[in-house]
Amino acid sequence: MRIDLSELPIDGTDNLFLNIQVKTIEKYNLLESDFEVAHQQFVLQEKINFTDKIDSNEEITLLEDEELLTVRSAKQKFIFNKSNGNLSRWLDEKGNEKLLHELSEQFTRAPLDNDIGVSEVEHIDPNAWLERWKAVGFYELKTLLKNMIIQATENEVIISVQTDYEAKGKIAFSTIREYHIFRNGELLLKVDFKRNIEFPEPARIGLSLQLAEKAENVTYFGLGPDENYPDRRGASLFAQWNLRITDMTTPYIFPSENGLRMETRELNYGRLKVRAMGQSFAFNLSPYSQNQLAKKGHWHLLEEEAGTWLNIDGFHMGVGGDDSWSPSVAQEYLLTKGNYHYEVSFKLT
Repeated sequence: MRIDLSELPIDGTDNLFLNIQVKTIEKYNLLESDFEVAHQQFVLQEKINFTDKIDSNEEITLLEDEELLTVRSAKQKFIFNKSNGNLSRWLDEKGNEKLLHELSEQFTRAPLDNDIGVSEVEHIDPNAWLERWKAVGFYELKTLLKNMIIQATENEVIISVQTDYEAKGKIAFSTIREYHIFRNGELLLKVDFKRNIEFPEPARIGLSLQLAEKAENVTYFGLGPDENYPDRRGASLFAQWNLRITDMTTPYIFPSENGLRMETRELNYGRLKVRAMGQSFAFNLSPYSQNQLAKKGHWHLLEEEAGTWLNIDGFHMGVGGDDSWSPSVAQEYLLTKGNYHYEVSFKLT
């Protein structure tokens, strides 16, 4: 079979994918007719993204006291905690709170079965990822704000925050977060991450926030429709997905990290739009925090929390499991480098 694609607009203005499905023509043994037995996606062209021009007549102002830094833009308020550099509150143009928990950095995940490995209460496996992370103190990181620099221009406010994350008396991670708040109400966050290579590789390098909004649906452009991870994405397809929020979690009997969607270029949930600036990001949306997922022993014991938890990862390690329950994540799916960088933008629509 030959497919003529010569008339397709290969000009960089859009994303072009060729999706091929192999389906049964008629019922065959246990397979119903029209049953998909295989699929493959070919990327013909990826859209060339240009930074949008910030065109707004809105005034941008800056107010500072001993504890808080407030930026007012497009009739919204971005309020930063000066003790840790986190975005602690975000008020829309009507004064509605958009956050229930501040936008903070996150380097751990609720442990998977594979992270736990063959460890038992009385027979701990020191090589299991969970035990290695616990041993060095990744689940009890101390946040140390090193520096916070504020620059204001006619069109934007730039807040640069340098933070060390201490684990049992040693610096495990250091980051520089650069917030750019523009006149149109868009927040661009650039993150430079450095890790102490004497420590185990982290599970993720990203952000966590609790949104006040609970929406019924989520739309995103990335891999789907089901959850996917760096080493578990072979059956996923790039597309513009519109899913129910209930489809974004995977109810494993033993609660754990779940529902990640990788290679995301844009996410729309309620009024919030999150865009990748440069490389793509991974995310999950859940009514359960990573903290609750880590503590509860069975899925039916989970209790829905207020709002929605959004985790955004610039980088996430693999899940392993090639040889069943063991720390078997392949080297290529570990976060082994000393330095990482990612950028995402947030905006209300």
